[in-house]
Amino acid sequence: MNYQVEKYNSYRDEIHKRKKELETMISHVDLEQQDILHFLENEKCNAVTMAKANKRLILIRKHRREIKEEWEYVNWIWQRITNKMVEKKFIGYNYRTNIMKEIKGD
Repeated sequence: MNYQVEKYNSYRDEIHKRKKELETMISHVDLEQQDILHFLENEKCNAVTMAKANKRLILIRKHRREIKEEWEYVNWIWQRITNKMVEKKFIGYNYRTNIMKEIKGD
C-alpha cells in the first residue's frame, strides 16, 4: 500500500478514535452533572454541602465545555475526512431560554 494512503488511513483512524473518546467523556460528565442536579433537587443538605455541590457543578460545566470544544473541532475534521462538506464557521453560544434574563434581572 502507498505510504501516503497508509498515513492518511492512520490519521483517519486516530481522529475517529479521539472522537469516540470525547463522546464517552461528554457522556460521563453529563451523568455527573445530572447526579448533582438530582441531589440538589431531592436531598436536604446544609449550606456547606450545597456550596460544595455548586462549586463542583461549575467545575463540571467548565470541564464539559473544554471537552465539547475539542469534540466540535475533531468532529469537524472527521466530517471532512469522511464526506466533502463546506467549511463550518464556529459561533458562540446562543441562549435558548429566558433563564439568563431572569437571573440577570433584565
